[in-house]
Amino acid sequence: MQIKWTNELVDRYGRYLPHMFAVDRSLHWANVPQEPGHEGLVSTDIKPMLEGRRYVTPDNYTDPETQYTDYTGPVPIVTHLHGALTVKDHSDGYSEAWYLPRANNIPAGHAKYGRWWEFLKEKHRRETGVDWGEGHQTVTYPNTNRATSLWFHDHALGLTRLTVYAGAASFYLMRGLEYDVLDSRTGRTARAPAGPSNVYGQNSPNPGADLALAIQDRSFNSDGSLFYPSSRSFFDGYQGPFYPEEPGIPPNWVPEFFGNTMVVNGQTWPYQRVERRRYRMRFLNACGSRTLYLDFRGIPGVEVWQVANDGGYLDEKVNIMQLEGWRRGRVILAPAERNELLVDFTNVRTGRYTLRNVGPDAFFPGGRPAENGEEPRVKLYPFEERDVVFPRRIRTPPARSWPSTWFRAGVSTRPRRVVTSG
Repeated sequence: MQIKWTNELVDRYGRYLPHMFAVDRSLHWANVPQEPGHEGLVSTDIKPMLEGRRYVTPDNYTDPETQYTDYTGPVPIVTHLHGALTVKDHSDGYSEAWYLPRANNIPAGHAKYGRWWEFLKEKHRRETGVDWGEGHQTVTYPNTNRATSLWFHDHALGLTRLTVYAGAASFYLMRGLEYDVLDSRTGRTARAPAGPSNVYGQNSPNPGADLALAIQDRSFNSDGSLFYPSSRSFFDGYQGPFYPEEPGIPPNWVPEFFGNTMVVNGQTWPYQRVERRRYRMRFLNACGSRTLYLDFRGIPGVEVWQVANDGGYLDEKVNIMQLEGWRRGRVILAPAERNELLVDFTNVRTGRYTLRNVGPDAFFPGGRPAENGEEPRVKLYPFEERDVVFPRRIRTPPARSWPSTWFRAGVSTRPRRVVTSG
């Protein structure tokens, strides 16, 4: 399958839009202005040396000879399909194959492409006959994974954390064969939870039984715009000096960040209506730093089985509600991790319930979760209808790769427009 990714970060007059957040020029990054690096090397995708200059905030920037500040030029992007198998290098979203939007005011001396753009562009053209152009890239995905939940995100060098936080992240679902789920009573094909992909937060009484939920933690300014730290001081109070006066400390980059609001599929204070039936629920942790501890114990009567992880189906399903100790009823997801659950609301009384994250504001600590900070929540509204089709007992296919001949990958003849936004 071929997908055309287009960088349209321009205003209505065709002028480039700067990034939403502070872009740190002192990192090993895309280096769009091609500022000289080690030994005077002028190139993209390097760490600028910036000797003889000190960092100042944009409000105090007055002298380019003695100062440097945040990068405010056009935004480079390149898309990576996370977890995809057998994708060739020209389509893998290589961090140094970024490209700028097609804007009419790109500053003189700014590179429009990363250092590997031309090489990979020509390689893709030779192999597929499809060329790339200014502001866009066409990639070829062979789709050889077995049924699983992949995701795509921006991968530009030194900016991935910022652009993913801004909204450039979403699911890419690899659906499997008709007999993905079998009825353990008969061994024959069961009716797996399926249906149209969900429109998150919709009020329809039947939103489809295959729900894909991408979870991110974010923070907001008082005017409703997204907040992300613009200074190292936010992390540990350090006020400077910064690079190059202090060689190892960049002014904007922060080692980790934990937002105070949970967002699901781009929506704050999310909710989902569900019926008293079984659902296939795919979860993606799209947070930059936070490990999620999703706690189903606040939904009395719910039954939860994990049937797949990042790589596809497990050998055997895992009953989450029967795990031992503090893990009982809880699903742990590290950043970028995905899993798939079968969640049964058949025996849940009609009402409002909250699926909470009970993980702390920290990287995975390797032990019990903190019993506080339960700000993220997903509300579920079971209806009275009962699902009588899907079997009570299920077994999943073995955890092995499906023969590639079972997939029919190719070029879609119908255009589809995908827009990501914060």
